[in-house]
Amino acid sequence: MKNYIKISLVALLAAVCFAGCANQKEDIPVQPGLTTHTSGIMSKTASDFHGKMLSDSNYQYSPQCARCHGADYKGGIAGVACSRCHREDYLHLRGSDNANKIKADLSYHQYLVKSVDAWSMTRCQRCHGTDYAGGKVNVSCLTCHKGTNGPEACNTCHGTDASGAPPRALTGDTIITTRGVGLHQIHLKNTTFSSTPVACAQCHTPVTTVAQAGHIDNTAGAEVIFGALAKTATNAPSSTNVWITYDAAQGAITPNPVYDPIAVNCSNTYCHGNFKNGRKATVSWIQKGIKCGSCHGDGNDNPVPQDKFHAGKTDCQPCHDGFSKSGSGYVVNKAKHLDGKVTIFGNDYTF
Repeated sequence: MKNYIKISLVALLAAVCFAGCANQKEDIPVQPGLTTHTSGIMSKTASDFHGKMLSDSNYQYSPQCARCHGADYKGGIAGVACSRCHREDYLHLRGSDNANKIKADLSYHQYLVKSVDAWSMTRCQRCHGTDYAGGKVNVSCLTCHKGTNGPEACNTCHGTDASGAPPRALTGDTIITTRGVGLHQIHLKNTTFSSTPVACAQCHTPVTTVAQAGHIDNTAGAEVIFGALAKTATNAPSSTNVWITYDAAQGAITPNPVYDPIAVNCSNTYCHGNFKNGRKATVSWIQKGIKCGSCHGDGNDNPVPQDKFHAGKTDCQPCHDGFSKSGSGYVVNKAKHLDGKVTIFGNDYTF
């Protein structure tokens, strides 16, 4: 009987041991007070500071850091997240700084720069160097950002390789019916109405560096600050010559241009008719369709102003050189259009 009891106890003990070994624990918690780090691990002046250790290893976070703090550095078996001190968005691995991610992936580094620091790249420079050529991690941003200014080029955030102006917008949009895209390219490149396209500075404060004051701020989108063209004054009391006389009924016209981000349109601009005998048109930023008559004329296809001197006329000739009716449309003297003056019999006059 005693032998039977002994055999039973041995079998039971063996079963318990076997079960314990079969259920191996991989995330075994660390006993409080125990550490694999030396005393200076958190002291920036110590020779065993963890930052120096990483620098000496050429910033190979894995496997040594990941073994205890987890592959995502959120604590792992050590229960200590690196993000307690380091913002976790920037704890990316060498070779996997989302380089293998597609651009649509929300963890792609573009989205980190955008969402964490609102496009400021100072954190990038801490590791990759002020010139982005590699810095202390020896990983160059210039491998992909090959243009002038590297990742600080305009088209890193908006535009394309051909132009820093949208499309693409900051939001990633590429169609003109979105506010960030709108008619940027038509203003910058289209020469239908003028041989001199509209410069960026006519609608925005010129930007020369990404860190320039007012460029990246807490205001969503780009501020529209009109330049001299949109504010061109006409019908000044001093406008007196054989062809141009001051019209007291209209008064001196000094445009106060307005961009409405809600309605997404521009109004009161010289460019679109806020001038003597103009139509003072309010024009959409996200729709095409401007005609000659939209800004001066009958509001449709006839561009001839409907004042007392032009009423009933449909052709710009013979008075305005280079401007004439041609079939169902009109020929524009692009070199003389939208320049703040009126051309009469070969001479330019302020009006």
